[in-house]
Amino acid sequence: MRLFNICMLTAAMGVCGAASVPAAQNGAGGTARIIETICSFDTPQFTIETNGYSRISIGGCATSQSRGKPQMPFRTVRLLLPPSSVVAGLSCRAVKNTIVLQGERRISFGRQPQVLGHPAHTAVDQRDVPDPAVYQSTSNYPAAQVELVSVQRMAGYDIALLRVFPVQYSPASGRLVFTPSVLVAVEVSRGSSTAAAANTSLPPSGRAADRQRVAAAVDNPDLLTEYGAIQDTGRAGASSLYDYLLVTRSTLLTSFDSLVSFHGSRGLAVKTDTMESITNSYAGRDSAEKLRNYIRYAYTNWGVRYVLLGGNVAVVPYRGVYAHCDTITTGSMPSDLYFACLDGSWDAGGGGNGVWGEPNDGDGGGDVDLTAEVFVGRAPVGTTAEVNRFVAKTLLSQTNAVGRIQACLAGEYLDYVSGAFAQGGDALDTLLPALQNSHSQAIWLDDRPGIDFAWGFAEALAALNRSPLLVAHYGHSDETTVMRLGASDLDSLTNAAPFLFYSTGCDAGAFDSYYPPASIGEQLVIRNSHGAFATLANSREGWFDGQHEWLYSGEYQKCFFDGLLTGGRSSLGEAHQLAKQDMIGSVETSGDMPYRWCYFGITLLGDPCAAVRVPVSLCFRLPPDSSSCVVEWNSKTNATYSLFRTVDLLASNTVCVASNIVAVPPLNTYTDAVGTVDRAFYRIREER
Repeated sequence: MRLFNICMLTAAMGVCGAASVPAAQNGAGGTARIIETICSFDTPQFTIETNGYSRISIGGCATSQSRGKPQMPFRTVRLLLPPSSVVAGLSCRAVKNTIVLQGERRISFGRQPQVLGHPAHTAVDQRDVPDPAVYQSTSNYPAAQVELVSVQRMAGYDIALLRVFPVQYSPASGRLVFTPSVLVAVEVSRGSSTAAAANTSLPPSGRAADRQRVAAAVDNPDLLTEYGAIQDTGRAGASSLYDYLLVTRSTLLTSFDSLVSFHGSRGLAVKTDTMESITNSYAGRDSAEKLRNYIRYAYTNWGVRYVLLGGNVAVVPYRGVYAHCDTITTGSMPSDLYFACLDGSWDAGGGGNGVWGEPNDGDGGGDVDLTAEVFVGRAPVGTTAEVNRFVAKTLLSQTNAVGRIQACLAGEYLDYVSGAFAQGGDALDTLLPALQNSHSQAIWLDDRPGIDFAWGFAEALAALNRSPLLVAHYGHSDETTVMRLGASDLDSLTNAAPFLFYSTGCDAGAFDSYYPPASIGEQLVIRNSHGAFATLANSREGWFDGQHEWLYSGEYQKCFFDGLLTGGRSSLGEAHQLAKQDMIGSVETSGDMPYRWCYFGITLLGDPCAAVRVPVSLCFRLPPDSSSCVVEWNSKTNATYSLFRTVDLLASNTVCVASNIVAVPPLNTYTDAVGTVDRAFYRIREER
């Protein structure tokens, strides 16, 4: 047996470096400042599509998606603004010489988003053509290399979101100009936002956890020091009284006792309250606004981080919001994001017209708050029996000894789009790196390469009854069917351990019905003792691209699993919300808005604090010719541990930390219990 000296290492790759410098006095007599950041970019890569167009991509960049317009790579830059300041202007200049890329190319264009709903096999309206006003132009596209997306407020700190385009395209000539490194400058001036003046925004939080979240979210965390003098003012002080808030109906409250006790045993301070008490004690136009105002109070005064809405919409209200894409417009898409993002009223545009979440519904005419203060999930329960099932499955998912992660990937034939057969399996392929990097095994249900069903409800049941931990579905659905299963088929589930279910299909998570039956996504969680312990699904339509199936809904799904499996986002609420915030630079404010639609519609039907334990990497350096070293890590006092290396349970090297004393295995590991011994396994990387 060889013992290793193990140290936890954190590695980060910087792509933007930021600084602020003073500028001249502005015309109003206040002091203007320039916040600068330098962005460096990898060399562009090109893929020739079947129609002869070239798709351009750059590592670390998203791609713009506007119908008929060139698809251009951009990076989302997040700059923390100084206290009491507003954006006054933007500029951008090359740090390194621009490069004219060789060749004349026709860059691919954005297409009509497609609906992931029934029926499939429909013909597509042939509106997918290049916009002649753009493609016949000799002007650069985009015209500016930097644009302001919005100013968001997280935990009381204002963050400017920018899109930075390293490549500009002259469509008529096919000429592409690449800037390897650019300096982006944001001019800010003294002033308060309309939201702050109206007292509808939260004060800057002085809590360490909030400041750490802000620091991790921006490209210029050093600017946080400017908030030092005000961090303890207002109500957002440095202490937290509660970590976790449960809101339900009084008749259901005691049924959650086991879940409350479990979170308490894990060190969380839990606060419970009832909708009856909240609606009688807090102001608001309706019960949803009263609940949001209560959550704001709980976050600001108590430091709450997780919120479980303990009921279906007949128990705990929801907020219907505005959404538009293609020919579909709604003002009532159910969205629990309203209870997570706590700045502003979400109905400031149009004089408070009762249509919530419009792109101009932020205070001052900007966008609504899209960065969360709390992580929200919903238990879609309405009876004591449903609460008991929800709690039992949640606890089972958290206390089971978890071995190597098993995943089920279910991909459906989607449609015939623009001369190609779109396949859900092509979108699910993008999840494979995260699964491989977390040493997860995947079983497939896959219609590829054909257009007929290669699997049906029987195969789906068999796959789910093998008790995978993760299920990812990419295909068509509606309120009553998902993964080719109807509600009655769920009675045939026998999986021993509950799974986490994520579907990109339409309406599977339509949780806004006041009357039975509940949506299929809800029923996976509450119908019986099998099935899912949590579901992530769309409350309305899901969206894909006929040429690149993973776009739109699939990108959110990928960000979720990347964060959950390899990004250290172990809790479902955190992984769910931060996946959305990974995509925030793509959220539209006009035209077709599929990214915005997904941002509001994807819903977590489960406990936001529930975790998925994933083996984490331990990096260590082995001195030459060394055979044994001292091992140090956080452990229980007076516990005896042994450390050994094994390859018997994984295809690659692992380290096993074993103890016969610790009763609860640490998070972010998987365990294998042998007698009275709990063995916690970690992935390793050895350096010599």
